Amino acid sequence: MSVATLKKAAKRGERRLTAVPRVATRAATSAKAQVRDLATQGQQLARDVAHEVDGQVKQYTGRRSAAWLDGLSRLAGNHGWIASGLGALALYALFVLLV
Repeated sequence: MSVATLKKAAKRGERRLTAVPRVATRAATSAKAQVRDLATQGQQLARDVAHEVDGQVKQYTGRRSAAWLDGLSRLAGNHGWIASGLGALALYALFVLLV
């Protein structure tokens, strides 16, 4: 190998090394943008699902889910042990239905 070839290879290596921080910064910026987009899409999906569930709860019971949660909150505040028992029973029933 000649000295000229080694010098060219060394210069190429230096250029590549100086490009590493720029490429890393570009990759990090792109990753942040993708994560931000995914978070936005996830939030929109959660809102859509919550809206759909709320509509189904209202269709089946005649009351919105917020009204049910408010009633359950009052029940838990006034009758903690009863609310805990009903919660355990509901979880058990849900487990039995899903398994």
